Amino acid sequence: MNTWWLRKPTFRRELATLFALIVVLGYSTYRLFQNMVPAALDPRSELLAAIDGVINDAFGTAAEPTLVIPIGAILGLMILISLDHYKYLYGYLLFAATVIGFLALIQDPTVLDPTNWQWAENLPFLAVGVAVGVIGGGLRRDRSGGTDDQPLTHDYLKQRGRPGAKLEFGAALPRLLYVLGGLLVFFLFEYIVEYSLSPPGVSGFNTSGIGIDVVATGCVLVVLWTVRTYTADTNILLVGASRSGKTTGMAGLGYTAGMYTDVHADRPLKKLTDEFKERGFDGIESTTANENIPVQLSFKHGFLFPRRINLRTIDYAGELIESGSGGDTRNVRVPKPADDDPTVTDSFNEAFDVARYMRWRRDSEGDEAFIGGVEPVGINPRDEKFSWPYDAKSGGALEEAAVMQYVVQDMMYYADSIGLVLPMDDFGRYAAENRAPEWSTITRDGELGGVGDRGSYLDVFDKVYDRLGGGEYTHEGDQYQGKGNDVFYLFTFADVAIPSFQDEHEEVAQPATDRPEAFRTHILERFIPEYDATKYMGGLYAESAGHAGVPEYEPDNARMVNFDVRESRSETESSPELEDQDHPVLHGTRELLDRLGRRWR
Repeated sequence: MNTWWLRKPTFRRELATLFALIVVLGYSTYRLFQNMVPAALDPRSELLAAIDGVINDAFGTAAEPTLVIPIGAILGLMILISLDHYKYLYGYLLFAATVIGFLALIQDPTVLDPTNWQWAENLPFLAVGVAVGVIGGGLRRDRSGGTDDQPLTHDYLKQRGRPGAKLEFGAALPRLLYVLGGLLVFFLFEYIVEYSLSPPGVSGFNTSGIGIDVVATGCVLVVLWTVRTYTADTNILLVGASRSGKTTGMAGLGYTAGMYTDVHADRPLKKLTDEFKERGFDGIESTTANENIPVQLSFKHGFLFPRRINLRTIDYAGELIESGSGGDTRNVRVPKPADDDPTVTDSFNEAFDVARYMRWRRDSEGDEAFIGGVEPVGINPRDEKFSWPYDAKSGGALEEAAVMQYVVQDMMYYADSIGLVLPMDDFGRYAAENRAPEWSTITRDGELGGVGDRGSYLDVFDKVYDRLGGGEYTHEGDQYQGKGNDVFYLFTFADVAIPSFQDEHEEVAQPATDRPEAFRTHILERFIPEYDATKYMGGLYAESAGHAGVPEYEPDNARMVNFDVRESRSETESSPELEDQDHPVLHGTRELLDRLGRRWR
């Protein structure tokens, strides 16, 4: 049995959340329905009794519709939540809390004695309440037809027509919050305020035990408020040089992620994915200096309490972070948080929208359309709100590659996660001592062939970690702590380590998928210490990059992406989709998605 998810930090965090929810919801619900709710309904609210009288006179019944209809609406909303692809566990927990509340309530028969209930009279009103909850929980405006055409529809009807679509009722939990919140506030009012309608007036206040009941009410509302939505946003930037695997990694991620989770990609990523499927890893061309491809990807992340993570990132030319003697190469100026004005844009989304506009304009002038559409998208970088530095202009006009350099810089500053991309084919002779990966050739000097000159880009890794991660740096003579962004290392072309892994461990064709933890440990223990002797290891310290000695990696911050396409021979842990050799697969995708999904807002 494959139990890899039991070892994941995400699962452990969700398990702690589940325990906290059970304790908080269980105790708070029992407290409210044992104390506050009976006290609020005994004596019977004059307002509720008056409304019940009007309804009973109209239908000739002897029911309690003001109590039964809200209960039915709550049950209807819980039914939708229990069917939701993301929030089902919350529905189960709320059903359990309802049972606890009912058991606590019937212990005080002066309020509700089930043996004296008019069940036949109340069931129709209960059904009405359930219908109201089921219908109201999924009712929304259909905005797919544009601003002028927004008819009412239901989430179930919209998703029923989509092949393979998962049921999602995004508004059900927030609306349940409003209903329960309104009821709890009403019960709290009935509990505290002693009033009469005839003649109208307030005769006193009941404050007995009110402190605990207010806290219990607050706990229930806070829990529901914090879990009211299942979507979250995260922004990431991969920092890597030319031919380090950024573009291929994104294309492979868009294609392979669907094997592990529910994925929705935007048009630019789908275009990359289509090229990846048709041509394989060798068919993906490097992004040129004046190009950029902003991509958006949403995926399901989590186990017990999954979320739909909306991820934004950008594919850019590696030359933007390389340094060299040529006039067209530049170094990204990694912003210092200590500066008064470290960025040009105000947020990741704003920088992303600038990149989208530049991509759209480039598409409109050429034959390739990643964005599409005749109307401009994003934000024009020529907007007067932006103050681009002088070196981003040429003769008064903006120079696209220079603007992109600052866009990448700003995205780096605002990103929730920053992946430092280290291509393992740079490991050269050490990686090729015994056998070479299938995609490579060996030069006369014993090096891996086809590896481009990536420049001295690892000094950028130094700055990224020290200024934006957990390191330290000096600014105008003062010492500063890094900004605290999430920084991790992404080792691409990790199949260079497969031969040595097989020699020392076992014959597993895809260790990045079948034995991810053992593969990661093998690379960190065998490759990194050896590689540290070369000039390329400057910026990969777990501590500040100014420290000397062999770097100490935090294993959870290392992600292996394997570009190999060989068949997996594991019979116990490999996904069956990975055995199809006709399609290229980015192995290690599941580990990477898990890492990306853990930092969200």
